[in-house]
Amino acid sequence: MKSDQLQNVTFGQAKALNALGFDWPTIARYDDHGILYEYYEGCENWNDEEETDSLFSAPTVALALKWLRDAKGLRLGIVPCKKAYTGYCISDTSAAYAYPTYEEAESAILDRAIAELAKAEGDGR
Repeated sequence: MKSDQLQNVTFGQAKALNALGFDWPTIARYDDHGILYEYYEGCENWNDEEETDSLFSAPTVALALKWLRDAKGLRLGIVPCKKAYTGYCISDTSAAYAYPTYEEAESAILDRAIAELAKAEGDGR
């Protein structure tokens, strides 16, 4: 990936977002073997295809986080660390986790948010 491009979600994240109902159009998708097709012609919700077991929307991490905020009502944020070293933190009420880059922090918060949401929806909450 070029440094001036936003990163796409991982294959595992794409599958988890599909299970949570991610339905926003994307220009990238994964096939069922985890191969990423970036900038595929046409912008659509690949999770809504007839073959949803074999095609998964691959939004950017930033778009996936926006969907979690807008569609699922999660409060997510990344703030610069106030530590003695450069990094970013994922902050919640109990802890802050340091990451060397903003992009790594975004991906980590996406993983945590997906896990928490899947758990909550699995519990029927």
